Amino acid sequence: MPSRIIPYLSLAIGSLLVWLISSIVENQTAKAVLISVFSNSIFFFLVYLLYDLIRQSLVNKEKRLLVQYIRSDLSSTLFSILYSLKKIIHGYNLESNTLENIVGQVNYKESEVFAAICNQSYLGFQIFKNGADMRELLKQAVNSNIVLKYSSYMEITMLLQIANNLVAVEAEFKNTENFIKQAESGVEYRTIDGKQLNPSNPERILLAKMTSDPQKFVVYDSGEFAPTDRSLLLNRYTLKSESAERIAVLVSSTLYLMKKWLPETAYLERRNRRFRIIDNFFSPNTNVLTGDVEVHVADIIRGKWEA
Repeated sequence: MPSRIIPYLSLAIGSLLVWLISSIVENQTAKAVLISVFSNSIFFFLVYLLYDLIRQSLVNKEKRLLVQYIRSDLSSTLFSILYSLKKIIHGYNLESNTLENIVGQVNYKESEVFAAICNQSYLGFQIFKNGADMRELLKQAVNSNIVLKYSSYMEITMLLQIANNLVAVEAEFKNTENFIKQAESGVEYRTIDGKQLNPSNPERILLAKMTSDPQKFVVYDSGEFAPTDRSLLLNRYTLKSESAERIAVLVSSTLYLMKKWLPETAYLERRNRRFRIIDNFFSPNTNVLTGDVEVHVADIIRGKWEA
């Protein structure tokens, strides 16, 4: 804004000086010349004003397009994070995998988050899962030159705080001292190497839940794990109360910070590589994937695996 004012000030001050000098000079020829210069300066002032208004209108239009692009890019990224937080709050419940439920989490109070995670029984799959992919997504978004140039200092600070909170949440989950191991395990689940189903799948372990058909499984999650943790993925754990309280604070503050970037349906990718939005739960009649299609969460897959 200051750079826009300088030309106006220069023209205004110059015109005023010319007018003052013309009122002092007694020579009629010089006075006529000065008055002509003053008139031309007024004309140039008006022409520049018109040019500046047109230029600023075009700049604002371009900026709106850039802001829309930024919002679209960040919305998809933050929706992926919301999806991950949904699994912390509600566990592996595919009935909550609707757009309304996932986005609606940003309205949760801290007490609601605390109550939800205290009542959750977590599989080792959630606890030992590597969260680097979510951090990397947000890092790429924040480090984008367009985001840095056209976002305010406050907006960048909010995104950095979200990133810091995600790191803190992951650290809480990686600390096994925060959990109490339960006697039962996730006997209704299986862990499957994604490459076993389809060589085009990424190097990830899939968490699949059995259905009434012994040869059909529903994919509930996927992730990368240290080899030493592979045998712990189907164990069940509950959070200790003090740990749940710390995580609830981090999660609820993260959800609050996301409100500004609340993703809209129009901005979301229809087929994201990390999740699939489903409507009103899945049905055994949905398409069964074969070995030539990449597997997504909430897909039904066909196969037979031993316990």
